Amino acid sequence: MIPYVSNETIIKIKQKSADALPNHPTASGYSAQRIKDAFVKPMTDPTYSLVAEINRVIDAINSGSGGGDTIIVDNLRSNDSSSALSANQGRILNEAKSTRTESVGSVDISLDENTNVLTIVVSNVNGVQIYTNSITIPKARKQIYNNDNVNNYTHELDDLWFSVYTTFSITNNLTLVSTSNSSVEGVVNEPYTATLTPSSLCHISSVVVSMGGIVGNYYSNGVVSIPSVTGSIVITAVAVSDYTYLNYIQSSGTQYINTGYMWTSDIVKTSLDFELPSIINNTSLIGSESSVNPKYTGVWYYSGTLRLYFGSTPGVLAQTISINTEHNIQYSSDGSNLTAVLDDVSSSTAYTGGVQKTLPLFIFANNINGSASQLSTMKFYGLKMWDNNVLVRDFVPVKNLDNVIGLLDRVEEVFYTNQGSGNFTI
Repeated sequence: MIPYVSNETIIKIKQKSADALPNHPTASGYSAQRIKDAFVKPMTDPTYSLVAEINRVIDAINSGSGGGDTIIVDNLRSNDSSSALSANQGRILNEAKSTRTESVGSVDISLDENTNVLTIVVSNVNGVQIYTNSITIPKARKQIYNNDNVNNYTHELDDLWFSVYTTFSITNNLTLVSTSNSSVEGVVNEPYTATLTPSSLCHISSVVVSMGGIVGNYYSNGVVSIPSVTGSIVITAVAVSDYTYLNYIQSSGTQYINTGYMWTSDIVKTSLDFELPSIINNTSLIGSESSVNPKYTGVWYYSGTLRLYFGSTPGVLAQTISINTEHNIQYSSDGSNLTAVLDDVSSSTAYTGGVQKTLPLFIFANNINGSASQLSTMKFYGLKMWDNNVLVRDFVPVKNLDNVIGLLDRVEEVFYTNQGSGNFTI
């Protein structure tokens, strides 16, 4: 049973409330007293306020006059003042008017700090609830009412304007870093926390956190933690890559890398960007070779030409290349045909012999039954591998933070280093 509060009263209450204040009232020139009034008057103003409305309802109930004798029924309420009552509604209203409500015994006014809902409960002298209503107070952060008697309620005004309505801006200046807290405002005297996460293959190199223009020790082990917000917060965090990307790395004939990947289907493709600084016959750019068919997979330089060794067929699709020139060689098998594309020049042949799936591919060498053989001298620019039309490896030349040169697989985010002797050069 909820009494109707007119829109006019609601508007006038809001005009006196803190809704009329800007986000940062003190910065806009509002005095502390004016801000306190903006919060208190909507609650205590003798004409238009929450307290005035409660008093009006209680006076009407206790006086026994006019609407005070009426238990207001929900189905009789209407915002349309011209609405006419049906005969049945009139009968219900007449019956309701004949019912006299007992005098008010107590009023409980409380605020749920978690939901910011202010609840008003009116009980008669026998403790039976005869009226209840709830409203939401925007931005309220702590309990401001809690009593059992409407004539003896209290409210906490000490710095209320500051603690209830004041917020401070939060600015994130992040480079290759993400934050778990996207809030752009922090509430005064409340804690603020955020977890900072670097982008993939990066690490956080610096974090500076200031509050109110003063840098503080608020960051540790990936977490920004401020116990109590007292000013505008600025978080500046920078992450840098764990690797330096290189144009190429070069082998001298003693280095190689084990990709660790074995084909799983007969539909495969590779794309290798490379350069041969010299001609060394019978060397492998990438390859693996077992003792049983299908034996081969890879690219060899043999007798002046670049050739594919694939499945049970060695040395197919031979093409002449020049030294000291960057090339791209792609080879693929779709289960029916074997295709090679050297610098956009394509050739193919029928092939149904399957793919060698028992040994991982080596780079700069041929993996013959687990041992590196036919090592090449090569500048390596990049290698991509697809298995059943899925990109499974994407190798690029890099050096890590310890200046170790190797290949980074951007699919698995794994760093591969030399498995042979000596060192790669750049």
